[in-house]
Amino acid sequence: MKDGKSSELNKVLITWLKLRLSEGVELSGDLLRAVRGEKRSADKEAAATFVHEFTKLVTDEKSSPEQVHNPDEAALFWKSTPRRTLAPDDAESRIGYKASKERVTVLCCSNAGGTCKCTLLVIGKSLRPRAFEGMVQLPVIYRANKNGWMTTEITSKWFFENRFVPEATARCNSVGLDRDCKILLILDNCPAHANVELVKSNVCTVRLRPSCTSPIQPPDNGILRSLKCKYCAIFMTRLLSASNRGRPVQEFLKTFNLRSMALRMLGNLSRPRL
Repeated sequence: MKDGKSSELNKVLITWLKLRLSEGVELSGDLLRAVRGEKRSADKEAAATFVHEFTKLVTDEKSSPEQVHNPDEAALFWKSTPRRTLAPDDAESRIGYKASKERVTVLCCSNAGGTCKCTLLVIGKSLRPRAFEGMVQLPVIYRANKNGWMTTEITSKWFFENRFVPEATARCNSVGLDRDCKILLILDNCPAHANVELVKSNVCTVRLRPSCTSPIQPPDNGILRSLKCKYCAIFMTRLLSASNRGRPVQEFLKTFNLRSMALRMLGNLSRPRL
């Protein structure tokens, strides 16, 4: 298979191919072209059906925007510098820097009203990062596995043992809703969510259909992009500030670690509003 321009897209595509092959689906170029051609019309039909069903559910349950939550995750290359820079036409070629491939997965979750933004969940590859030694509390929830990806185990622990249930419940209570009011959690069709039944007392889950995730799910329509852009702006501000003080860029990148990322960067993005 020919590699695309995005290594991350390649990984996602390979994961999808393996999943379909494990289900016994015979994949071919003709099938892939057919699926691609049907996507636009299938999305509209599936999205319209889901919107109708979900609207009925929210109406029947008398749920407010405070009670409806949606999580989603994305890869973040937390030490990556811009691929291009500005320079005059007559300037000499500039020394470039090899793009960093250090990646974490970041899961964000907020309610439909935008008033509750749960603590960010960050997934790395190191189980006990040396950079975190001596830190009593992090501004984010940190978990790890060998690939730095979301897993069903991490999803379950985030829901049951970490922040989602208490944070969502506390927010609902703070606006005068009943202590046992129902909380809806909308999940996409990510394989890490596929086999997880997240049900706890007054919290229930709603599954998005596979073909209608991107046009409906809020994080796919600007929230995750905004998160990454804000992170990049903070990261580059620190890098340029260090450079202006005479510190070489490579030296800054060597000392910029997970602690810097979590404490000084993502911590600033974990405030109540986006």
